Amino acid sequence: MAINRRITVLLVACAALAVAALLADPFGGARSAVAANHDVVAAPDGLEFSPSSLTIDQGDTVVVYHPEGNQLHNIHWDDQGAACPGEPTFDEWTCDRTFNKTGRFEAICDIHPSMTLNVKVEGVSTPKPVVTPKPTPKPTKKPTPAPTKTPAPERTARPTPRVTPRVTPAPTVAPAPPSTAPTPEPSPGAPSATRVPVATASLPSVLGPSPAATPSPVTAPASSGGEGPAPLLLILALGLGGALAGGAFLRRRAGVARSPSAD
Repeated sequence: MAINRRITVLLVACAALAVAALLADPFGGARSAVAANHDVVAAPDGLEFSPSSLTIDQGDTVVVYHPEGNQLHNIHWDDQGAACPGEPTFDEWTCDRTFNKTGRFEAICDIHPSMTLNVKVEGVSTPKPVVTPKPTPKPTKKPTPAPTKTPAPERTARPTPRVTPRVTPAPTVAPAPPSTAPTPEPSPGAPSATRVPVATASLPSVLGPSPAATPSPVTAPASSGGEGPAPLLLILALGLGGALAGGAFLRRRAGVARSPSAD
């Protein structure tokens, strides 16, 4: 982009110079691309132009300068009616002329005819236009497409299997088989079991009602040959029955003893 801008500026500048050159040449003649100035000095104390002859290009300018001195001078071109300055003078002066036509031109000092200046104006060949090479455009780098990332497959979460709690069945308690204690067979000659009634006595109403003792039959199993628990159970039953009977008897006596005092 910067190179293209510079080329554009140069082309615009060249076009401006060409237009300026055409405007400066009203006669339409060929001119040099750049006009030049040529200086000539009229000797202040002598009788000459220095230099006295010039070869210039069409469109150039000749500048004649006279410093203040001891000689009267002016310049008068042969193809012009008026001199510059109009009358010769000792004072300082400057006169210039631009030559737009080709040919030979001569100038003199009005009071010194031997003081001459010869100018040859040559035409300038039209320069061939300089072909400005077009800048080779730089190849535009094609942007390398960014690699498309393959989207990673989304991981599908595996469903967590629900753990179904196993119901532990309650252990079935098998009913214990009825224990049938073996009924001891009475051995021949052994006494059979006898039921001993146990009597319960109730205290009088003064002491309050007491539950009636229900006689529980105590079965004394027959023992075989005096072995086993049958004799022991019989002894305990007899002892318990005696104790209960004794207690009942004592309660009864105590109740009888209290009755007369109450009367």
